Amino acid sequence: MNPPPIDDSPKPPSYRDVLITRASPPRATRPILSEFISSWALIVFLISCSAAIVKALYVKWLVSKSFASFHPADWFGLLVFGFFIWLGFSVRRVNSWKRELMRNGEVAIASVVSQANHANVKGGTHSWVTYSFDDAHGIKHQGACTDRTSELFKGMTFLMYYDREQPNRRVASCDSDFEVLLPNEE
Repeated sequence: MNPPPIDDSPKPPSYRDVLITRASPPRATRPILSEFISSWALIVFLISCSAAIVKALYVKWLVSKSFASFHPADWFGLLVFGFFIWLGFSVRRVNSWKRELMRNGEVAIASVVSQANHANVKGGTHSWVTYSFDDAHGIKHQGACTDRTSELFKGMTFLMYYDREQPNRRVASCDSDFEVLLPNEE
């Protein structure tokens, strides 16, 4: 973890960030390994739970070849199966939406307005930043997000990917499961 800056004066963006803002879409992206693994672990877990539920329901149906032998708990299992399928598709859809925005969206350099550490459920802390950035039309936007890197402090900068027509639809680079690659990093 980087130490906090000595003063709160705005820091210039890194050379890499400037190069990414100048790169024309579509930009190459790759998943951040830890986030990629946790995302796929959730998908595998949901698929295995769904397979176990379907197998149990199929075996029960196979005995009588009728749904009449199903108890309310069996119908509840079918409902849980449907929920798991919906949850799996939702997770994948959100990740693909974020990745598409990072590939083809507009890029701006956001500045951290404030940073705070908040306790999480596991007993640790996570970094929460509020930020502001100017879109392509010169309109200032503000927001807040989790800083998964835990390296941002007041005055520092990071990249913000957003939709030109809907600037409220955005993804912060510090809160994303993906990273953008420069042409020489591919």
